[in-house]
Amino acid sequence: MKKSTTSLTAVGILFLMSFSIQAQSNDWTGKWNTTFLGNNSWALNITKSGTSYTGTFPSGKLVGKYQNGNLTGTYTRTVNSFDRTGMGNMGEFTFIMHADKKSFEGEYKPEGKDWQADNWNGTRPVSKYGNLLEEQVAKKEITQRDQVLKEYANKDKPAPIKQWTGTWETDVMGKLKIHEKNIANVLGKYRFQVNNKFTNGDITGKVIENNRNKFEGHFKDSEGKSGLIKISYSNLIRATPGYDFTGVLIYDFTPEQKKMNIPLTKKVVSIKGHRVSSLEPNMVNYN
Repeated sequence: MKKSTTSLTAVGILFLMSFSIQAQSNDWTGKWNTTFLGNNSWALNITKSGTSYTGTFPSGKLVGKYQNGNLTGTYTRTVNSFDRTGMGNMGEFTFIMHADKKSFEGEYKPEGKDWQADNWNGTRPVSKYGNLLEEQVAKKEITQRDQVLKEYANKDKPAPIKQWTGTWETDVMGKLKIHEKNIANVLGKYRFQVNNKFTNGDITGKVIENNRNKFEGHFKDSEGKSGLIKISYSNLIRATPGYDFTGVLIYDFTPEQKKMNIPLTKKVVSIKGHRVSSLEPNMVNYN
């Protein structure tokens, strides 16, 4: 068990490390305002495909790779007779990200020359949508990471069992099958035998919302008997040992009883049930 736990921990750490590296490498993508030679300014747009980065700026293009938090690579330009940048047709560059992730300091080396004293620096554009978009992207990545971690943590956990769904053996209704679709829609089927004669019945009811240990519904069997069923888990007060639920059946008056012109009391029968399966039962038949 210890070895298994250690393995899972190692996998989780590796996942977080890979996610962190991925998030850092994504810091370079997007739009930047870059400056060099004091007051010259270029808009630079960087995109990522696999492990390669491509940037476009006026009359130029750069190709780079992510390395130790920095972006390094080469650039190419289309130079005209009015060009005074000194960058030439091609060269090398290195961009170093600042801690705020919103600016970088860069250097460039034209082909055949040394690294230049002037820097090629960049900042994120402050626009109506720029910072908000960055925040939304960051939140989305964090949400995706948390969802992956949650799914990984729960991958070996069994699906939650609905409290009343399952098959029960009862002392009054015989075999009782219950399917809890939700707390407001619970179906039941039961079958018992008396003197070699089988009686089938159906139940419709609900779980009591403020106390999920209780279930109430109406039953009606193939003999025409109907009424109210009230049952609760046996961990409640006055529970009967050896059974998973206890309760009562309150029978409706029969048509003959309703015709009687005298006060009557409804028949009340106690019921006890023991769960034999927590699997969702077959509700097509009564068997």
